[in-house]
Amino acid sequence: GTPSEALLPFTDSDWPMFERIRARYGDRLDVFYPDDTTRFVQGYSHEKERDIETFKRIDEFLKRGYESHADEWDFRTLLDTPMAGNEEEDSLKTWPVFMYGYDNEGHPVMYDEIGNCNPADLDACFEGQIRKLRTVRFRILRRLHNNKRIQTMRYSYDGSVNDKGGFNAITKHVIVMDMHNFYAKCLTKKYRNLIQMVIGDESNLWPNTLEKMYIVNAPWPFRFAWKILANFVHPITVKKIDILGSDYISTMQQKIPLDQIPPKYGGKGKWPIKLGYVADVDN
Repeated sequence: GTPSEALLPFTDSDWPMFERIRARYGDRLDVFYPDDTTRFVQGYSHEKERDIETFKRIDEFLKRGYESHADEWDFRTLLDTPMAGNEEEDSLKTWPVFMYGYDNEGHPVMYDEIGNCNPADLDACFEGQIRKLRTVRFRILRRLHNNKRIQTMRYSYDGSVNDKGGFNAITKHVIVMDMHNFYAKCLTKKYRNLIQMVIGDESNLWPNTLEKMYIVNAPWPFRFAWKILANFVHPITVKKIDILGSDYISTMQQKIPLDQIPPKYGGKGKWPIKLGYVADVDN
């Protein structure tokens, strides 16, 4: 199928927003990929104070990942060298995340197993080491977004605006979040704040990139808690989230072909899972 981003037309108010961004940032935007600017234009189009919110997030993106500041990151070189010791490997054993397969529109699928994490293990790995956690997450997301650019080339898209007014590129992804070993303790304030920090980082720095989220193997305590948690998630995002039980595969395969789903999740995929990496891309 055609990716949703290619069918989402730019509006009359989007084009002036591009110009205001260029006027404000000039050659500071040279470090961006073309889809970076597009994400910020469309990602905050619904905001009442659109310019304020858009500029705030671009400022954060530049500061966090491109312009030299103490204790920040350079996304351009983030993957050039491995993390010290076994920090990334150990972090991924504690909080497993991996990319595997594609949906029927070519969007990469990321599996996040935070719902299975033992709070004691999270404490042992990350307490007092938030920078390590952020570095691991940013490295994973860099690989994910690089994979989208590979997918864009695989589909022979060129990043141009098509005749429907949409963007010829793959810029979104699907998330599968597994809750089969869910710990109720993860709903206490400490862990809610940790997860909200990570999600907040990622949604602010990479807006308008979620195509769909499946929360699978969701037990009743989580379903009950979701009724409360959903109030703190943007309504646009809530509409993209399906809360599913152990019979999730029938819903997931409507969007993700079985040969693109790992056997661990009931699919027929042939690649091995590589924690932190994309299954079908040589790293």
